[in-house]
Amino acid sequence: FRLVVRDVATGDEVGLGRYPYPEVGRPRFRPDGGQVVVPYRMTLLVWDGTRPGRPALVRNPGRRTLTGAAYHPSGRYLFTTGLDATVTVW
Repeated sequence: FRLVVRDVATGDEVGLGRYPYPEVGRPRFRPDGGQVVVPYRMTLLVWDGTRPGRPALVRNPGRRTLTGAAYHPSGRYLFTTGLDATVTVW
C-alpha cells in the first residue's frame, strides 16, 4: 500500500509514501495539507504531507487503542479519542 498526496487545485502528485498498515482507517489531513495522520491501535501514524516517506510513530499517552482523530479547522490542533474515554489535544 502507498500514500499519495495530491495538490487539490491541480491534482498533481506532491508526495508519495509507504502505507504499511492495510487494516487502518482512512487518513486525516491537516487543512493546509502539511501533515497526514492515521490512528492505528495505540499509535498515531504521522506523515509530512509534502514528502510523506515513512511515518513517524507516536504512542498514545493514554496507553489505550485510539478510536479517532480530527484536526481543528485552523489546523493548529489535532484531537484524538481513545478507548480509555479520553480526548487528547496535540
